[in-house]
Amino acid sequence: MTKVEIPESLRAYFDNKAVRRAVDELVDQLDGKDMPNFDWEEAQNYNQALLMAAQVRADYVALLFNVWKAAFEGADPHRLSGEYFQHEVHSPNGIWNAPWVCRSYYRGGNPEEGGRCDDLAVYLGETGLELRVYRYNEDENLDVAGTPQLERWSIQENDDVGGPYLVNESVSPADFFAAPDAVIHRFAEDAANVVQALLET
Repeated sequence: MTKVEIPESLRAYFDNKAVRRAVDELVDQLDGKDMPNFDWEEAQNYNQALLMAAQVRADYVALLFNVWKAAFEGADPHRLSGEYFQHEVHSPNGIWNAPWVCRSYYRGGNPEEGGRCDDLAVYLGETGLELRVYRYNEDENLDVAGTPQLERWSIQENDDVGGPYLVNESVSPADFFAAPDAVIHRFAEDAANVVQALLET
């Protein structure tokens, strides 16, 4: 199983509200287009602050990819489709703002043409880390009732993406950072169970 390391920059970001507030304000400035009206000393300090914000964002994006790999790769999600398409590749800022990474698996063609699309996602926000599964078929509902292996999964009716989705039991950032190996072990089990359930529906 892939080992997931927690960068110190993310510990500071999630543990310290002042750091989180400062980074959130600076991330939008990382394109470098707009320079505040600073004097010489302030400009140097601003540059260092931007470096810190860039490090937090880079570590955050890398962590999401690493959690996805650690959770889902052992479940062999490629069994969900003969061919894989990622319909949108987000920029680091797009992932930061989402805040998630996701891969899409298609069976039988495009959903508009009667095919099936299962999106497997890792989400990490202030409230917690969780796995999510979206299915883009209006006539098929994801269901956990009567499926013992999905006892740690529930259905959420909607979110920013729009439709119902499956989500496993969330873990707070603090609990994840305190015991990443235990959380990843559980998430890998959850991922294996949900991929098997998707294959059977």
